[in-house]
Amino acid sequence: MIQNHLTASAPVFFESIAWGKAILFGEHSVVYGGVAAALPLKDLPLKVRLSVPNSISGSCTSLDSRQLQNYPTKDVRTVIHWELRVCNERWEMTADQHKRLDDALCLAFKLTDQTPPDLLHLQVDSLIPLGGGLGGSAALSSAFLRIAYQMKHQCVNPEVSEDTFLKMANELDGHFHGKASGLDVAAVNSIGPIGFESGKSPWLLDVTFPFRVILVDTGIRTATAQMVQEVRSKIEDSNKTILNAMSNLKDLGFQCRDALKFGNVTTLGALLNLCQIELNRLGVSHDANNDLCTHLRSMGCLGAKLTGGGGGGMVLGLLPIDLPLPQFSSDLRIFSSEVTPSANPR
Repeated sequence: MIQNHLTASAPVFFESIAWGKAILFGEHSVVYGGVAAALPLKDLPLKVRLSVPNSISGSCTSLDSRQLQNYPTKDVRTVIHWELRVCNERWEMTADQHKRLDDALCLAFKLTDQTPPDLLHLQVDSLIPLGGGLGGSAALSSAFLRIAYQMKHQCVNPEVSEDTFLKMANELDGHFHGKASGLDVAAVNSIGPIGFESGKSPWLLDVTFPFRVILVDTGIRTATAQMVQEVRSKIEDSNKTILNAMSNLKDLGFQCRDALKFGNVTTLGALLNLCQIELNRLGVSHDANNDLCTHLRSMGCLGAKLTGGGGGGMVLGLLPIDLPLPQFSSDLRIFSSEVTPSANPR
């Protein structure tokens, strides 16, 4: 199921590509025994290129003594030069963001039992919007790990089992926003829509009809870890409204899964609308999410809901494949993706 993203390059370079993802249904409820589905967004790639130069100039960071404890060899000193572009614009990192990237790269080397070179140059070019719930950290974690394996084995396509790779990449992803479920990493590495349940290996979903999803950015950002913690606290307090909403979301997730295989786009859209009602009751939907969902339905979407952690971020709309994309205001950031039926549905 995993997609091999490694690309050939000159011996001094190592390159990897991952892409974004969108959760179709199951955010939050998947943590509590529900089922989720996610789509790889191949029109939103993230590319990483690592080189080992003889000398370097520009913005560099050095791993401090605390970071060095993560390495098998503690006397190593690594200087890292970063060049980052996000959505076609140069991204100037804060000191904290520098540290997070340094630590993530450090962990990728550790997970593959390596000591890094003294000097590294990394170029990151991503079309995945930051903080929008579209899998940017999962894509970056996967690209880092894949490049680390390339360096270790000095080849474009190093052999590593899917389970091992996804487990390590998920550990890296957790570095960015706390313990991760594994859904994001599985989605950004998949060749098609996946189903996911905690404690099980992800699987390619049976999809029997085509459809289009559109993603609209609310422009509001709330950390996924914060939203997850708020839900957890309410559940631990036995809040009846939250417990009922979570139970309904789990039921709706299984109905959505079945609709992809046995139903049609109209049925799926109606179920996604019900998911949004329960996500709102769960307390994770911002007014901006609710307003955009209403707007998308008025523009012809059969279903609309938040996607990801909530508290803003992105809203997902479902359209029949034969309908043209609606014309939106130019101040909205819009993405779209087409989903085709499974090649061999079971």
